[in-house]
This record gives sequence, structure tokens and C-alpha cells, in this order.
Amino acid sequence: VYFYNQTMGACANPNNCSSSAETSAEATSEELVESKANFRGYGIWVMPKEGSPAEGECVKAVQHFSTRFAPPLILPKWSPHISIAAGITEERVAMDVAEQIAAQAHAFRIDVSGGSEVDGETPETRSTIYFSWQRLRAAWIHCSTGSTVNEFGEDYLGDLCRRARNLLREDTQTSKFVPHLSLVYFDQDELDEKQRSTLKQELQQYFLGKDPLHIESIRVASTEGKPSEWKVLKEFPLQNTGTS
Repeated sequence: VYFYNQTMGACANPNNCSSSAETSAEATSEELVESKANFRGYGIWVMPKEGSPAEGECVKAVQHFSTRFAPPLILPKWSPHISIAAGITEERVAMDVAEQIAAQAHAFRIDVSGGSEVDGETPETRSTIYFSWQRLRAAWIHCSTGSTVNEFGEDYLGDLCRRARNLLREDTQTSKFVPHLSLVYFDQDELDEKQRSTLKQELQQYFLGKDPLHIESIRVASTEGKPSEWKVLKEFPLQNTGTS
């Protein structure tokens, strides 16, 4: 169910929003506060195919939720992606690992209609933990490629993450990391419980029945600083581009 939340002052459905929220934000620009969300290092990503309807839906969601709680808070915008590994300290290492994985992987589809989650503020309520220094929090969509492919009960996407961890050894996130499509980033304690609940409900409703993502390459990105400053550095096509 979509609704206009008067306490938040923004339309809850990205598909039906008018420009009223944007106009309101512009009119009260002196009251706006930019999120402090930031990160470090390099990431290995898969991304929706450029120009595809699925990419358009993801971009629309990122743009909408960036002003969901404005005023006062403005959340980041960035290129939607799913991390295979994150927080890698050296660019050379990230490039080497991405190239090795791409040479052994095949194209695949990712289902993004399986539900949503929002990070809490304790280890027990966070599923996107990378490092002890991390303040970045996320609201995200569950990702699945279908049946399990290894003895750990992981699907193809989870298996790629495990391969990356094995190649990177200690230079990557903890094993609690869950592959996910982040659509909202925020800093530690920037959103309260009510706002997090709102994000969880609206993200899940928005992505019900959406088309799967078609993945044909792996990319290395710089994730230093604010999400709006992150950028893709290189793309590695998957060895077999016939989508399974």
C-alpha cells in the first residue's frame, strides 16, 4: 500500500510521485541536511545492464528515496549495484580478483522481488556488516539467482562472493555479508526506527513483481568518500555471456 506520509512530507510511491516533494525541498533548501554516509577503498560489483528497464527501475528508486525524509535529511544518490566484495584497500588487488572471477563466471539473472531489509545499529540487526570502522548503513532488496550451487547452501551470487573472499583472504568484508541491492544509504543513527520501518515496507512493495537483473560483466569501482563520488574504474565481461 502506498500513501502520502504527512509526517515525512514525501510521496511514498516512486511511480506516482509528482514534483511537489521536489518543490518543497527547493523551497526549504536552507533547512536541508546532507547525509554523512561515506565509505572507503574499492569494490567489486555487478550492475543492471545499462539502458535496461531493470536499471531504470533501480535508478528511479534511488532518486525517490534520496528525498523520502526531506526536509531535513537528503540521502545519497549513486549507481545501483550489488557488491561481490567491498572495502578492498588496493586498486591493483581489486582489479586482479575481478579479472579472475570474470574469467571463470558466466552471465546470470538476479531476482530482486524477494523482500527488503534495513540495517539496524547492533551487530545482531545488521546484515551488511563489512568492517568495524564502517558507519555506512543500507536499506536493500534481497537478491537471489535461484537454486544452491555449493556445499554451503549458497546460490550463484553467494558463491561468487565466497570466491572473492577466498581470493582476497583478509582484505574484504566479514563472512556475515549478504549479497544485496542497496537502494538507500545513510549514516549511523541518521534514521530512527519509524523511518527504517517505512523504508522496509516501501522498498518491498515497490519491487514486488519487478523484472530480474541481467548480469553480463563484473566491475571494479572506487568507493572512497560519499556514495555520490563513487565511480566505476573498469569493466570485465563474463567469459560466457549466454544468460543461464
